[in-house]
Amino acid sequence: MSALHTLVRRLQDGDILARPAVFELLKLVLGDFPETVLVVDDAHLTSAAAFECVILPLIAHGRGRLRLVIAASRDIRTWCARELAHGYATVIDAQRLSFTSEELDELASHFPGAPGGDVQAADLWEETQGWPVAVQLALQSGIAYPKHDSAETETITRYIESAVLGGLNESLRDFILQATTCARLTGELAHHLTGRTDAAALLEECHSLGLFLDRFQQPAATAVYRWHSAFARHCRAIHSRTNPTGYFELHRRAAEWLATRYPAEAVYHALESNAPEYALEIVEQNWLQLITGGQAGTLNSACAQFPSPWDSAPSLQLIRACVLDVFGDRHSAEMLAAQARSALLRNPPESQALAHSTAAFADLFLLHEQTGLQAAVERAHTLLTSAPLTTSQYLHGVFLVGWSSMRLRSNPSRAISLLASAASGARDAGHVVLADRATANLSLALAAGGRLAEAQLTLEQLFSVQNLVEWEHYDGGIDVMAAILISFWRNELDTVVKLVRELHAHGGHDSSYAALARVHFAFAAARLHDSSLIAEAGSMLLEISTSEKHGVPWPAYRRIGAAHLAMARGDGATALRELESIVEWKSIPTTLVLAAELYRRLGHHDQVMAMLGGITKQEVVSYTYVSAQFTQAAVAWSRRERATAHQRLERSLSVASREGIVTPFVDLDDIGRELLTQHSSWGTEFEAFIAARLAYRVPNGEQDSPAPSELSRREREIFSFLATTMTAEEIAAELHVSVNTVRSHQRSIYRKLGVNTRRDAVRAHKLAG
Repeated sequence: MSALHTLVRRLQDGDILARPAVFELLKLVLGDFPETVLVVDDAHLTSAAAFECVILPLIAHGRGRLRLVIAASRDIRTWCARELAHGYATVIDAQRLSFTSEELDELASHFPGAPGGDVQAADLWEETQGWPVAVQLALQSGIAYPKHDSAETETITRYIESAVLGGLNESLRDFILQATTCARLTGELAHHLTGRTDAAALLEECHSLGLFLDRFQQPAATAVYRWHSAFARHCRAIHSRTNPTGYFELHRRAAEWLATRYPAEAVYHALESNAPEYALEIVEQNWLQLITGGQAGTLNSACAQFPSPWDSAPSLQLIRACVLDVFGDRHSAEMLAAQARSALLRNPPESQALAHSTAAFADLFLLHEQTGLQAAVERAHTLLTSAPLTTSQYLHGVFLVGWSSMRLRSNPSRAISLLASAASGARDAGHVVLADRATANLSLALAAGGRLAEAQLTLEQLFSVQNLVEWEHYDGGIDVMAAILISFWRNELDTVVKLVRELHAHGGHDSSYAALARVHFAFAAARLHDSSLIAEAGSMLLEISTSEKHGVPWPAYRRIGAAHLAMARGDGATALRELESIVEWKSIPTTLVLAAELYRRLGHHDQVMAMLGGITKQEVVSYTYVSAQFTQAAVAWSRRERATAHQRLERSLSVASREGIVTPFVDLDDIGRELLTQHSSWGTEFEAFIAARLAYRVPNGEQDSPAPSELSRREREIFSFLATTMTAEEIAAELHVSVNTVRSHQRSIYRKLGVNTRRDAVRAHKLAG
């Protein structure tokens, strides 16, 4: 091989007379062997002219007996472009030379003391990306590289410094040492770090040279680059040793650029730049975004990096407590929060403004009792208009206050307004995750606020809710719960059963939306009078919390669900026992209304008034109002207070018809059915609505219509309209059939009842009843 190097040097020096020696060299290399492999290392140290004079003739005249392997640490493809184009040559880049994760598994099994098992092999792959030199040293040393400081780790650092970076020009070498400050970067970030206007081009050059840099790009998106973690870490070690001042300054620059984009990464860089106070400020300004964006785990990891005494900062402890609460560890969250609040009491608000602001929003996660949470909501709401918050803090704060207000149920309109504001503001500011989360919550807030039509429209506009595993603890299935609520009050009970089963099948803890869905399954089962559904609902109720959480009165929800199931089984005594403690809970208007209706059916009219008296005017939403008015109308009717009953029923129907609220008027008892029937001739504006309710039959086939059982389904439906003052033409329009069809069914009804007129048909059935 010395002859080859001598020849190359002569050609580099322009010795044209050396060119004929190429063919002598070819004879020498090939000899009498049928096939020869010639390895030319460090080819980048020669020139394009030398390559053309020596290597290309060897390729051309090797006649299949010579294979050349040419190694270079920079791109020399232009030197053999023709050969590459015609398939005489191929490029084996760094990615093809690297081990795959499967190959690492196989390799590790052959090294005693080497990392064993899938997890360690996966760690080895994550750190080395299959880089042969790093893999070899890791396996030979018997350590799960790079988890231990060792001589082998230092050897890799020296190897990168001399063999990899040492072979590059000074400008590119300096750029790499600066750019590896961040493991992941874009051209813009590289420019910010290095000050180089050609930073994006240099990243492309590093990628083309195979310098341990992966490139990711979606169509029409900015290219993102990611250094192999081991390479980047060793480059940072070199930089911190050779230029400590520049090393700290670069990490500070990285923290400043990333603070509003990727705050968790910014914390690492701030701490690496010896600026823990700045790192804490980044956490305090961005923790709401990280938690609501489903990055509680990432936030927790960032908090864990703080050194003493910063790790005991009250705001940091409160944020970590919120993370624990997100993960469902309520006990540990309360302990850590208590320590933080104790420390805050020893410091005046003006000395730790951000910490006290953090505490106000943290209480929305950490307080569960209704009175305390209500006060926390008011404090946080005040901060939204008085504290100097960033755009991100403000938008996420608005969302959290709306989120908490919805759970308190005390001011539905404010909850809706805040969530709508958070959704639109987040969308305008590019916070896609927050916009989706706020819109999903808005759909439920609208449904819970009785604005069913708007809730349905919002759900239809919500194409998908991002599956944020950590935030799912709070809001998992919220869009499904909104659909369940709408379907329940519109008496689409089969849909309720289907949706609840789907949500229940996905799990959900005892204070999740799946738990609330289980309550509505009990309501639907009771109204459907299906014994198998009633049994299924009873099992579901056991998976609901027995304590109040985040201001939600789960014990009351369990009891109202159990009371409905007991009534459906005909067990009035058990229903009464379940209802007894519900009145003790405050701000549960829907539950109180449903309890009042059960008390009415059981004949306990005094308890009806006690339940309804606990509802303030501010809390009344559409279906609460509809139910309360109908229940009071039925009580008045049973007391023969006819005028009062008709007036209250008309008020109920006016709201019900507007929002499509049906449920309070089905599964009627005798009093309710009689009231509706008599109201048709009282002079109501809602005859068609009443007739449709009277025509309703429970899906399982049990009689729930006042129509005679001998009539067909369509005849029973038309019979319900006969008690109204609607003409045949109006009935036909309501049922979307022809007038002739209505008249034909009328004649059939008269024949079966043995009467000749509409009035006689209604009177005959009343007498029979």
